[in-house]
Amino acid sequence: MNNEALTLTPSQLIPETYLELLQQVRGLGDVEFWSIGDIATSLEDEASDNPKKKRAVRQAIADVSGVLPDTVLRYKNCAEFFPPEVREQYVTLTRYHFRAARSAGSLDAAKSWLTKAVESADNYGGVPMPVRTLIGLIADARDRKDKVKSQKRQLANNIKRAESALDRAISLSSQLELPKGLRDSLFAALASVQDVSVEWNEQK
Repeated sequence: MNNEALTLTPSQLIPETYLELLQQVRGLGDVEFWSIGDIATSLEDEASDNPKKKRAVRQAIADVSGVLPDTVLRYKNCAEFFPPEVREQYVTLTRYHFRAARSAGSLDAAKSWLTKAVESADNYGGVPMPVRTLIGLIADARDRKDKVKSQKRQLANNIKRAESALDRAISLSSQLELPKGLRDSLFAALASVQDVSVEWNEQK
C-alpha cells in the first residue's frame, strides 16, 4: 500500500459518506472547517502507521475540498485540539476564535479564553469580541507571563549572587580581623538570605 497510496484516487482513499459530506460543506465556512478537520483526523489516524498513505489521504481531502494540503493539516490540528464536545460549548464563536484561543497552549487555557470571548458579548453589541481583540488579549497575557518568569529568574540569580557576596565578605572580614560585631552582622545577613533562598525554592 505504501507505493499504491500515491496513485489512488480520492474515491479510493476517502469513504463515500465522507466524500459526500466534503462536497456538501464546500464554502460553508465554519461547517466546512470542522468537517474537513474531523474527516482528516479520522482518516489519518487510520493510516497512522503509513506516512505515505497519510499524505495521500490529506492530498485527496484537499483536492475534493478545493483547498491545499497545508490547509487540511491546519484544520485537522484545530479539530484534534478542540473535540466536538468542547466546540458545542461555544456555538456563538467562529473558527477564527478557536484558532486564536489555541495559541494559549493548553486546552484548559484555550477554553478559558473562549469563555471570556462568549461573555464579552454585552460589550460588543451582543456578539463575541472581535478575533483581533482576542488575539491581542492572549498576546498581552503571554507577554505578562513571560515577564514574570524573567523577573523570577532574575530574583533567583540575585539571591545566589547575594549569598556568594556575603560568603566572600565573611571570609575577608576574618582575614582582616574586623570587629566581631561586624562579622556577626555579616553572618546574620547570610543566614537571612539563605532563609529567603529556601522559601523561594519551596514556592517554585
